[in-house]
Amino acid sequence: MASTSAEIEQLTSGASNRIIPILKTLRKCFIFVLSLFLSLLLLLRPRRRVLPLPSPEEEASPAAPSRRWRRKMAWKLEEEDTARRRSLAEGVEIGEIDSRWSSFLFYGRRGNALFSRSWLPLSGELRGIFIIIHGLNEHSGRYSQFAKQLNASNFGVYAMDWIGHGGSDGLHGYVPSLDYVVSDTSLPTFASQPARNSDQPLAKAAARELDKKKTRPDHVLLSQHTSVTRRKTVPACDPIRS
Repeated sequence: MASTSAEIEQLTSGASNRIIPILKTLRKCFIFVLSLFLSLLLLLRPRRRVLPLPSPEEEASPAAPSRRWRRKMAWKLEEEDTARRRSLAEGVEIGEIDSRWSSFLFYGRRGNALFSRSWLPLSGELRGIFIIIHGLNEHSGRYSQFAKQLNASNFGVYAMDWIGHGGSDGLHGYVPSLDYVVSDTSLPTFASQPARNSDQPLAKAAARELDKKKTRPDHVLLSQHTSVTRRKTVPACDPIRS
């Protein structure tokens, strides 16, 4: 009996001596394969590209401007262009002074400064007020002769440059939406006047929008042509030709 137990112990100890080295070898192989896999994973992982921060000189350089710098330059150029157009609009020749003429700025619903003009009779009681809405690629100063003819019949006249036109703020020649013209024309500065004259096809469209918005002046006069003397167009006020 004692010999049997001794034989079993010898067999088990012999098996352990053979299995343990094999397991140690497998463990080393597993660690090696795992470390190799993790190393490959780190090498193949996509890296984020880190761009160096631009220096103040690079930010001010036109060759590689940042987005913020480009936006700032665009605003600056637009402001300079608006100031140039406004200066030219104020210097438009009105001709013989036979009426009370003036120009002024008022601010639209989006805070844009809109250049406007008024022509009032020198004497007599006003029979009404006309508001002239010019067409695309025009400005209010082109209608001074027509305004003075209305003054001769004791009508006062107001005219406003659209956004982006004449001496008004905005990108030169660009009207984002006809609703802008309608809402600006509907402001108390203009909407309370008793008569309205809308010239040009786009002004007719503005009149239709006024009707949709229940803005009802006493009269809306739509005319493709009025007795306006053909005048030389100021290049800076002409978005297409300038």
